[in-house]
Amino acid sequence: MRKTPRKRVCFKTPKRKYNKPTKSISTVNKENNFSESEISKNLKEFSKSKKKEANLELEIAEAENKLVEAYMEENKMLRKLNSNALLFQKFYGIEIKEISPEIHEFSHKIDNKHIKFTLEEEADNYAYKLIDFFGIDLPSYLMERIAFKKKEIFKFFFKVFEIFLTKNVK
Repeated sequence: MRKTPRKRVCFKTPKRKYNKPTKSISTVNKENNFSESEISKNLKEFSKSKKKEANLELEIAEAENKLVEAYMEENKMLRKLNSNALLFQKFYGIEIKEISPEIHEFSHKIDNKHIKFTLEEEADNYAYKLIDFFGIDLPSYLMERIAFKKKEIFKFFFKVFEIFLTKNVK
């Protein structure tokens, strides 16, 4: 049996590449046919456009910040309004809708009883107006439009809840 000859590993040194000498700025300018005055003029225009761009970005950022602050204030106000209305709805079952700053619409429903009315805020009074009801016996004074002092709002709502909880109302 003959042994096959093994290949020997030979390391070859890499060949050096020819490096071109770097061009100086003056030779580049001559090749591109740009004069130094044109280059300086273009650099000035470029710097002016960069400054304008930076100013526009600052203005945009300021406008965005103002809008974000306004939205945050509006959200705080809406959270306050919603939280009050949601608390009444959660604890008392009264849904409150603001029709206008002076007029509020209330609706209250328990099982098969329902009432819907508006309260209009006047100088030192509230004006009550019935819109709709079913399943309850309303007293005659709640069938008409009535006005009462702001201090008596608690009594008014007490009477409304009393209607829902009792069968005979005086």
